[in-house]
Amino acid sequence: MADLLRLDGVSLRAGSSLTLGLGPGQMMGVVSPAGQGASELVRAIAGLERLKTGGVHMEAEKLLPPGGFGRRANLNSLLARKDNLEDQERTTQTVMDLGLWEHRATSISDLPEALHQACRLVPALSAATGILILDGDLDLLDLWLLEGVRIALARLLARGGACVLATNRPDLLTDADILVVLKDSVPVFAGPLEDLWRRAGKNTLEVATRNQPGARALVEPFSVRVTETPDGLKLEAEEGQEIAARLLRDGYGDVRYVITRRPSLAEAIRSLVA
Repeated sequence: MADLLRLDGVSLRAGSSLTLGLGPGQMMGVVSPAGQGASELVRAIAGLERLKTGGVHMEAEKLLPPGGFGRRANLNSLLARKDNLEDQERTTQTVMDLGLWEHRATSISDLPEALHQACRLVPALSAATGILILDGDLDLLDLWLLEGVRIALARLLARGGACVLATNRPDLLTDADILVVLKDSVPVFAGPLEDLWRRAGKNTLEVATRNQPGARALVEPFSVRVTETPDGLKLEAEEGQEIAARLLRDGYGDVRYVITRRPSLAEAIRSLVA
């Protein structure tokens, strides 16, 4: 499958580069600490900033939210400007997906900030296909608007589009096929989310007991490292404490259960930029 977007040796500063492709139906998330490259990279992909080195190649239309609307513009006027029935149907569906239908006659400039922001997304999300490029455009949306955006974005991806999303909210990146993490404008990770979790390392171990003193006698003398491997979870104890680790794993005595929790996406990202 041919890539819709290709980054070839792209860099924001000397000494590092990024090469990857984004195919139809795929989403790339970009994240960094504040002011450390995420917005700069996405703006460079959109052609709004110059790269230090490398090239950006697009095989589809670039989709950007409009900078603003006229004072009297509303969603009805946006619908009326559509040239054909298919465009009008997609736009109508997007307006409904985002829960904006009841606001279609209201001037967009008079809407609350979150609704105004959602209206800005309608033209790009309604496109037949293309590469949607968002730089923090979802960060101000509430849970209900975000759910609508997810639905509309899924429709765009199903039509063969793609998406590049920069955000400071890791919860918006859980559907990303590729994640790029930058620190000081240098890529420190680029790949699938599963690779990020494997790189993040340790899982946490939670032990539930009925009688704390008995469990404490078992647990306190040792520490255990839990790592995720392609074959499952690997438990490692300090030298001489393997028996205690095995008893703990098997729920010996008054241990009710033992569970492991891998890092959240936010924790995994922070581990790379700390």
